[in-house]
Amino acid sequence: MFEDDFKEKKDKNVNIKDIKRADFMQFLYVCDPMVIEHPTDQNVFQVVEIAEKYQHESMIKKCRSIMSENILRSYNVKANEAIDVLSLAEKYGYKELLQEAEGCLLECEFNYLLNTEHFEKLPLDFKYQILSKRVLKYNKERVSKPSFSSKMV
Repeated sequence: MFEDDFKEKKDKNVNIKDIKRADFMQFLYVCDPMVIEHPTDQNVFQVVEIAEKYQHESMIKKCRSIMSENILRSYNVKANEAIDVLSLAEKYGYKELLQEAEGCLLECEFNYLLNTEHFEKLPLDFKYQILSKRVLKYNKERVSKPSFSSKMV
């Protein structure tokens, strides 16, 4: 781009139209070893998208770790955050994160799962997979619990 006769060579500027300026600036901050900032729970989704685009493997690894340890393994994981991780994991082929996020969605409260815009945006096959696994889990738990409804003599 800067070697051949491209517009960027003359301008010494590259316009990146598909990434918000604030997101790209955050990405640069976490990449700069002099700044020593790390991706956070709040910006990890934006940072990993840019890291994937530019194939920044060490940043991808950091982001995957944050999504796994800080978001999915947190005490009170939110359904919408687990869905966001699930969507990214599917998009980029993060199999371990995909399984972890799915596991979180099997455990989260049902009302919180269904009443999120994030769930509505999931592809139909994911919705089916998650809901059918929840039904199987519920039935398995119900069968394994002893019934106390019989009359005691």
